[in-house]
Amino acid sequence: MQIFIETDLTGRLEVTEAARGWRFDSRTPGGWWSAQVALDGARRELWRLVDGWPGGTLEFVTAGEVVWRGELEEPALSENALTLTALGVPLALVDLELWRIVSDVDYGNWAPEDDLPEGFSADNNNRVYVGANGTFADGDSGSVTYPETGVEIGDENIVQLVAHIELDIVSGAWVAEIQEDDGTVVWTAAVTTSADVDLVVDTEDLTVLLRKNGAGAGEATLILTAVEVRTLNPATTDSIAEALLTAAGVTDQEITTGGAAVDRAVYQGISYLAALDELTELGDGSETWVFVVYDDVAEFRPWETAADWRLERANLDSWSLVWRRQDIYNAVRGELPDGWRTAWFTDADSIALYGRREKTIGLPQTSQAEAETLAQIYLDAHAEPQPGIRLSSESVICKPDGSRWPAALIRAGDVVVLHDLVPDRQITVQVAEVQVDARRVTIRPKGAENRIEVLLANLEKRRR
Repeated sequence: MQIFIETDLTGRLEVTEAARGWRFDSRTPGGWWSAQVALDGARRELWRLVDGWPGGTLEFVTAGEVVWRGELEEPALSENALTLTALGVPLALVDLELWRIVSDVDYGNWAPEDDLPEGFSADNNNRVYVGANGTFADGDSGSVTYPETGVEIGDENIVQLVAHIELDIVSGAWVAEIQEDDGTVVWTAAVTTSADVDLVVDTEDLTVLLRKNGAGAGEATLILTAVEVRTLNPATTDSIAEALLTAAGVTDQEITTGGAAVDRAVYQGISYLAALDELTELGDGSETWVFVVYDDVAEFRPWETAADWRLERANLDSWSLVWRRQDIYNAVRGELPDGWRTAWFTDADSIALYGRREKTIGLPQTSQAEAETLAQIYLDAHAEPQPGIRLSSESVICKPDGSRWPAALIRAGDVVVLHDLVPDRQITVQVAEVQVDARRVTIRPKGAENRIEVLLANLEKRRR
């Protein structure tokens, strides 16, 4: 392993001989994540590497290939040692706050009018509701608006509203309307109706309004359900990822089309990386995807079906495999905050091997269709135990063409096939994390930990 540091003061400098310890890692989502190197030397010489900070890069090279690169972040200088910490490009996506709505099915972001005329009522309790019963002047009205004060939709306007509308006029004359922020009416009715609407709009705010038409007594209700507000149409995992990366200034992108339709993408103060993590968990609606940044190129794509690397027992200096049965769940259903639950989704082969292991996952408020998608993705990730792998740093791995390479070249987002480590079995591993140091290469596969549970818990926490 060769280690290089580059600063304005020193230029490109190899520090391999001075390194008394080092490590780096890569993760999904993200890519090259963090690294650290401890250098021995005279304080005067070490000070030259700190004097130009902030700024500079740390780079690891093996077999002529760059295996890690990032920005120097935290120098720690003592009498005869310097410890340098570096962070990969993806961590810049942690520093940026994301305030944006892409697709929203949460009624909580609709705001009932505060000062309603007497006889009117309005709420957002699992619906958008305006009702009236009494005697009114001509033009008296009640409304619910989107978004609620304090909710930021971002730089994009609302471009689409999808909803089921029910207007029930019991007595009197009434007009129901949906308006853009400038008052333009995009939908209206004056008689009892029930309809599904798919409105193309271009506005910063929406108003749902029930108005008395003529003075006198009357009673009516206006209800919207199955509501979705979009600032991006179509709102799919790939189109949202592209928009978020562009907004974050990441212009070199390799985005695979064909992602899942997203019903709920509301980001209020989270990091860009956390939002991209959520999108990878949805993937194409049946399997999770990958988000990594390597060599300044952002990739958002499915996991490869063909292996990037092949591990042969004969090529390994030392190795070990660990399986965790407690991670297995082969009967999964989702539950929304309103109490609605999906049907059980099951994996028959897994149940036959390990017995039925059930899991009801708590989901944030979203559509029932998306709840079913999340439950199926969770099942796909947890129906089989995922082996964690530890290799010696001296181990050699193979590419599919049979050429031999150092194990340190494996990185998060790769696919590794374990060819003959287990008799009569060929195991395919989707690599979620790789940790490399002078002694070993440790691989953590996707699904080895219940990462999606943490994701869902964070979504629910934000919703509350």
